[in-house]
Amino acid sequence: MFKIKENIHIDFVPDKQLPCTPKLILNDTTVILTNSISNIEFQNELSNTKGSTGDWLGLNGIDNFGFNKQTNLLQVLCLKYPEVNRIPANIDLIRNCEKILAVPLLPEPSVDFEINPFEKRNYSIENNMLICFSNDFTVNSRLVEMKIAKDVSLIFENNIYSAWILYNPELYIDDGLDRKNSYESSLFLKTSLNRIFDLITIETVDKMDDRDMNTLVKISELYNAINQHKETDKIIGLSIMRQWLYDIVDKFYPSTDIQKHFIKN
Repeated sequence: MFKIKENIHIDFVPDKQLPCTPKLILNDTTVILTNSISNIEFQNELSNTKGSTGDWLGLNGIDNFGFNKQTNLLQVLCLKYPEVNRIPANIDLIRNCEKILAVPLLPEPSVDFEINPFEKRNYSIENNMLICFSNDFTVNSRLVEMKIAKDVSLIFENNIYSAWILYNPELYIDDGLDRKNSYESSLFLKTSLNRIFDLITIETVDKMDDRDMNTLVKISELYNAINQHKETDKIIGLSIMRQWLYDIVDKFYPSTDIQKHFIKN
């Protein structure tokens, strides 16, 4: 049996996965697994779950692990990703660890609990994955990767939940719960997302708060590269990244400074 946190045990149903497509919501720094296609539907879905549940925007500061009140199976997942970049040690051990296909199950009697978001993140183009992990994640112990949905896994270190992975994150960039057209990956799409993760960090936000012009220039260079790419208007992931970069600087800088550096169509 695994532990979702030190005092909360979970079981699992093998050879099953959640029938959900993940969404990487840049505006909320969140990865979501849900069958809902609107905020109202999602709130209703959350109301039928137990476990680590709260505001889906993460305003209460916890990750949502919503287990169905009737079946006790995991139904909803809402994971905040941090804005601190680190490379986990021994990443090869993660790639080669034991893997199981399963849906987590909350045993009875169950109690509500809180799962705090992890503190570190790493996006690797080479490994095609975004991994978020705890400060205590050493990757020196026994690892098990529970593949709970397409391209979404929970990592257990010594049977304790210690990290999560979103594979091919560039394919799941979104700005809401409504359904969007799927699109294919490309090197430009991956490198653009990688530049976003490298650029938009806690340190960058602090600099924008001080209206640092060098930071504005760096963000504008990425925005302009995406904006001038021939496929941007056809690929929703690139379009969302472009708009998100503009919206970020618009919160911190006067429009006169933005217009000097951002090349609009």
